Amino acid sequence: MLWDNVSRWVDDGRYVTSAGVSSGTDMGFHLVDRLAGRAVAETAAKEAEYDWHRDPQTPIYYPQQAVVPTSREGQSRKTWEHLIR
Repeated sequence: MLWDNVSRWVDDGRYVTSAGVSSGTDMGFHLVDRLAGRAVAETAAKEAEYDWHRDPQTPIYYPQQAVVPTSREGQSRKTWEHLIR
């Protein structure tokens, strides 16, 4: 097996490996597809309520999350003050 620094998971025929947790789930549905057929894999992904990323070479971009403040000074006092009242 040759190193692939792009793919989230790789199917080399005899060996199948993934780059992480969610890519491993995608790889698992790929294996269901390979062993039992696309219809079974599609049904399994739908029943699991999982957004199956079928193409291992397509990167996944998530939207930017909320900005977390770097300083918490003064925030805890405000939080506790409203609970005491």
